This record gives sequence, C-alpha cells and structure tokens, in this order.
Amino acid sequence: MSDSHGSNTPTILIVIIGIILVGALIGIFYPKTSSKIKKVIPAIENLGKINGSPVNPNDNRGTDAYYTPADIDSPVCGIKIFSPLPGQKVSFPLEVSGYVNGCNWVPFESHVGTLEIRDMNQALSKLIIIPVDGDTYTLPAYFKIKITPTLAPTSQNGVLIFHNEDPSGLKPESFQVPIIF
Repeated sequence: MSDSHGSNTPTILIVIIGIILVGALIGIFYPKTSSKIKKVIPAIENLGKINGSPVNPNDNRGTDAYYTPADIDSPVCGIKIFSPLPGQKVSFPLEVSGYVNGCNWVPFESHVGTLEIRDMNQALSKLIIIPVDGDTYTLPAYFKIKITPTLAPTSQNGVLIFHNEDPSGLKPESFQVPIIF
C-alpha cells in the first residue's frame, strides 16, 4: 500500500528560501543611484549665462549654474579645481589651479580652455586663456595660473566660469566656482 499523505513542508521551505535568495541577489546587483547630487548655485543676478559660446562682457543675462564642491582626493572625469574652493574668500592676484581629465575637457593647442571672472554686475576681465602646465598631449592636463582682473569687483559675491576647449563646437561645457571678494 502506498501512503499518499506526504508533507508539503519541504516544498514550501524551498520556495521561501528561493524567494529570499532572489531578493538578496536583486538587492546586491541592482544599480544604485549616486549619492553625490550636484548642488545648485543660487541665481546671481546679472551674471552671464554660459553655454559655451563666446561671452560678451557687457551681457546682462541670468545664470542657473551648477557646481560640484572640489574634492582634491577623488579623481573626476571633466574639470577639477584645486584652488580656489567654492565659496572661498579670494584676493588678487588669484592663483587658480586644477586639471582637465577628458569628458569634453581636453587640452588643445597648449591650453585647456578659457576662464572668466565676474561679480554680480559685470565681467571683471576679458576671457583668460588657461595654458597647460607641462605636457599638452596627456591626461590629466594640469594648469596653474595667476589672474588679476582689469576691473575692481563691485559686489561681494562673484564666480569663476571655466569654458572647455572644444574645437569642434559640438560639446560646449562650462564649470562655475562661486567665490567671495
């Protein structure tokens, strides 16, 4: 005679363990969002909005710029500024240093791009060419310059605006660092 009243406990236990394992694997391998979210710079009235095109110092356009706080110890793809740090009080001549490391930020004809310095009311100088400090054909391409604006700041807050060197004109980029005069 055969006994047909077997227990379903081992089958249910195997199904539960299988569901737990699948959930654990999904939790381990599911892509996670980055916790490093870009911070928004508050709109600075009358600052030039940069979209990679040449900037007329007499522009009076608004800005809605983004920036990532400088972290000297972590590598980036793009541009990294060592000095000045965002929100830092600066004096002149101002030493500006950092590097570009690909992602539309590359050296071209011995420079890595241009820089402008603005206060809340105006551009304080013409576009400043940022020369490569060393080998112009390798990444990262480091730079270190000293700048002195031609005009004195008329407000306490300002911004350094870096423009990438994009000979194709297809991928203009800018990077802004807020400063205090």
